[in-house]
Amino acid sequence: MFRPRAYRTLRLAVLPLVALAAAVLIAYAQPGDLSTLLPGNNGVAGWAMLNADTAAGKPDELYKIYNGDDGRWKTAGVTRAYQRYYKNGKSNKVCRVIINQTGTAWQKAKALYAAEKDKIDGLNTYRTYQAGKEACLATANGSTTGHCWSKYYYFSVQINGTTDAETGACKQFLTAVANKVNQSG
Repeated sequence: MFRPRAYRTLRLAVLPLVALAAAVLIAYAQPGDLSTLLPGNNGVAGWAMLNADTAAGKPDELYKIYNGDDGRWKTAGVTRAYQRYYKNGKSNKVCRVIINQTGTAWQKAKALYAAEKDKIDGLNTYRTYQAGKEACLATANGSTTGHCWSKYYYFSVQINGTTDAETGACKQFLTAVANKVNQSG
């Protein structure tokens, strides 16, 4: 025999549990492969991917990218990361791009950016520019380094060289990643 009151009571008890389960799934959902957020071959004109990608799909694998110095990245809230190398066909310069995801916490991505930015903002070559939420770069010690954050991603670019060409390429890589991140779900 069907009892509307019992059904309604059961439904009211189950709805909050379903809502809680959905919230947990959304909070811990990992968007697709991080490699799709990085430029492909000639995604930045003249720069080809090298076969040297490294994926860290969980915090315990960050050592693969950070050569064992993964403690501060874990503490900062990085849940996964991806590293890709590129080589310029004309100059033979090499570029390394690393993207870090901080779960779904944009505040952690912004804090990572701020910490890395503080390391270069005293340099006389330090510049900020528009990409993602915030972006900056500087040249020092024979290389160009750039940092950016958007959504819950912090990413960095390092190119060996300090000419206008390398500085321009660094900006192009940061902008390309920022655009892909901003277009992602």
